[in-house]
Amino acid sequence: MAMSQYQLNILQLVIDNSKKQYDYRGENYPKTMASICLGESSAGKEESKNNFTISDIDYTGKLENASLSILQIRVPTARYVFKKYHIHTYDKISDHGLALLILKDHLLSIDIATKYFILNINRYHKYFTAISKYNGGTKNVTYVNKVMKNMKIINKLIKNGKLHL
Repeated sequence: MAMSQYQLNILQLVIDNSKKQYDYRGENYPKTMASICLGESSAGKEESKNNFTISDIDYTGKLENASLSILQIRVPTARYVFKKYHIHTYDKISDHGLALLILKDHLLSIDIATKYFILNINRYHKYFTAISKYNGGTKNVTYVNKVMKNMKIINKLIKNGKLHL
């Protein structure tokens, strides 16, 4: 899979920022989060063309009901993460405003996504289930296989020196 420098920069940003968070065993998941990013948004491929990454917009067409940014975060997921981590910074921001922040701020998106993944690891104690829950199910084999396939790409990019842990 050929990747632009923009995509490599996005993946490195995900790796650098997700490795700062740890689960109940003291493990972090930078390669997993990069693999999820690759699957969810092709590492921001469309953003490199000056577009935002938005998908899964429901029948209402409201931004706050869509999957947003490089890690496809939904506003309800962000609110859930903020509640679990006792983060009150965004309490008074509307859902639409929060959606715009998630779209514009990759570091915020990475932080929310990583915290959500780690919440799932800490809750279920199973890597498979944590990956599956990221995409909304507990037994989403297709999604987990996609992430694991992307993990091979991430490992190859690390081995070839295009990404660094």
